[in-house]
Amino acid sequence: MADAQVKKALKDLSLPLKPSATKAALAVADKVRKAGTAAQQNDARKMLGTRYEEKALVWEGGVIPLLVALLPLCKEKPMIEAVSLALSLAITDYEPNIALAAEAGVEKSLVELCKNASFLVQQHAVTAITQLCVHGTAASRAKILAAGGLKALTTIVKEVDTDDVIQKQGPPNKLIPYKPGQRQEEAIAAICAIACEAKTKKTAAEVGTLKQLIKLAADENASPRFKEEAAGALLHLVTEPFNRALCCQDGGIPPLVSLLSSSSLLAQTRAAGALRQVTEDEGLRDQVVEAEAMKGLLALCQLPAATASTAHLEAAGALHQLANQPPGKEQLLFCSAAPVLAVLLTPESSSAPVMGNALAAVAHACTHCAVNSPGTILQQAATGFVPLQDQMGASGVVA
Repeated sequence: MADAQVKKALKDLSLPLKPSATKAALAVADKVRKAGTAAQQNDARKMLGTRYEEKALVWEGGVIPLLVALLPLCKEKPMIEAVSLALSLAITDYEPNIALAAEAGVEKSLVELCKNASFLVQQHAVTAITQLCVHGTAASRAKILAAGGLKALTTIVKEVDTDDVIQKQGPPNKLIPYKPGQRQEEAIAAICAIACEAKTKKTAAEVGTLKQLIKLAADENASPRFKEEAAGALLHLVTEPFNRALCCQDGGIPPLVSLLSSSSLLAQTRAAGALRQVTEDEGLRDQVVEAEAMKGLLALCQLPAATASTAHLEAAGALHQLANQPPGKEQLLFCSAAPVLAVLLTPESSSAPVMGNALAAVAHACTHCAVNSPGTILQQAATGFVPLQDQMGASGVVA
């Protein structure tokens, strides 16, 4: 798109709303879609967000503010599909344009578009919301939540793109393809990105988000990305104590344990992190043990440290908490945990935080006291958990 083409697009996208806005928005989208490399795409995005002048006309922020202004005005399906596509592509992974969209007050319009009848529009809206949540500011996330964003995103995630549902959309847009499930994948990513906010944590159960995340985590047919984002969102939510109990109550522990053996390291790590948060609550630890989490957590600790250091930290942290009560000690003994923990106690294979958690797990496991500090010196004593002490000693953990 040459300079003259950009200026023509700017004029066509400027208010008042013109029929030519559809074609102009598609031209803007193609500038990014047809770029060959990621670097070329970002060059295109930079051009689209550049200030332009022509005689007395000035377009601050290029096409970005114009696209934002058009979002609530477009009524015809082809136009809103084109405009929403252009905006989502123009801001994706490009923080200057994300900032321009936020300055133009895009948040409320995007949440409203999540309820649009067109699945394409929904997909474009949730993609843009994800960008604002990941690369934008806390203020943008707050505006999205205030506009009802969490409920709107959860509604999309709940829906299934069956053949019948797709057919009801009418003839497909030949210029903008849609793949069934795309809007749901983008919506779960947006939820994961916004789950860190305090308001999300407080309202997730109320609007049904928590239960839906658990359902996705348990769905054997869900894509790897679904699993990763669901586990990530659950990890954020269970940092709040009241969500930990609700997660257990709604059956969230078994799906998280299953994710420990996922083919995705990210899903495994996030699941371990969520379980670590749950085990912060002493009253919930037995449920984690009963779900046979120990095997999965120990398996994560055996992954190569070079690629799984965060997984080691989360898994060892959960083991640290679980080893502090009799059922956890029994499971560590049953799972032959000593050789695994022994390896984690070497500086060559572990960071200081991982070593600290592994040492704490050993310290708690070898005694009956439920309030041992991680720095407790391990002692072979009649009051200790002798069978596990012997296992630890055989592995060189306890001298």
